[in-house]
Amino acid sequence: MKCTENDWTPTFVPELGNCFKFNSGVDNNSNRVDMKYLRVSGREQGLRLELYAGDRESVYTGVKVRGFKMIISNDSKATSFLNSVDVGTGSMSDVVLDMWAIKILSEPYSNCITTDRRADSFDSKVLKTVFLYSNRYRHSSCKELCYQHYFTQACGCEEPSLLRLLNSSRLCSSQKDFECTLRVRDEISTNSYDKCYEMCPQVCEFNSFEYEVSSTVYPTESYAKFLAKYKLGRKDESYSYQTVRDDLAAVNVYYRFIRYKSMVNVPVTTLLDLISNIGGTLGLFLGVSFLSFIEIVELIIR
Repeated sequence: MKCTENDWTPTFVPELGNCFKFNSGVDNNSNRVDMKYLRVSGREQGLRLELYAGDRESVYTGVKVRGFKMIISNDSKATSFLNSVDVGTGSMSDVVLDMWAIKILSEPYSNCITTDRRADSFDSKVLKTVFLYSNRYRHSSCKELCYQHYFTQACGCEEPSLLRLLNSSRLCSSQKDFECTLRVRDEISTNSYDKCYEMCPQVCEFNSFEYEVSSTVYPTESYAKFLAKYKLGRKDESYSYQTVRDDLAAVNVYYRFIRYKSMVNVPVTTLLDLISNIGGTLGLFLGVSFLSFIEIVELIIR
């Protein structure tokens, strides 16, 4: 898939810094553009990137890892980092995708939310806040805001990796904040915060991605020399092979097959089937009772 600098929309995320969205429907000047579509599967037809993480000297000491975080979504407004792929420097990662199209039955079969619901139809402040980030309800955004509510209550600050609330407080930054957020994360992982699942019902129709990630060493020594000289503009010999590996990563994103898997909920028994079953069962019992009555009369006569 061909792409240029104009296809990437920059955005800033407090806990990650500079981020870029690809194929979001707008260019880097916020102009509407056509979406890109794939019609052929396979690695050669997908999105292939070589990523530069910057000089190691320019990274401050508080950074624990070196690499990139990738979010794969069918939603151009997606901002959730709960489900993401980590791409480390010095490696080439293949991300192979399979897409599911899921349709859940609405009321009375479930409490899922249809896409035509508006913000004013909800009583919950968390649900109303979801619509500030997009023009429709999103299950993942609702869960993040619900978790953020618990972080704010327990720690007095907001977890930087989650969406922010309407009345935003300060971001968690001190050592005390860090210890508190770790404790809340442990609580979330152990009891899953059932209230958040109750507060944030799933949407009735949505797409979900399954992906497999594999990686290998990148780049080779000969290709590293080429990259250092012609791509990074480093002609001095001090820019070693290990330095190139520490600064660069590559990733290939592609579909395994150009098709999607579909999962649709259907009612096992409809109202008409239920009435027919009840009627048939009643008819059977009434018929048996009537025959038994005749037999009793016959025995009395004899």
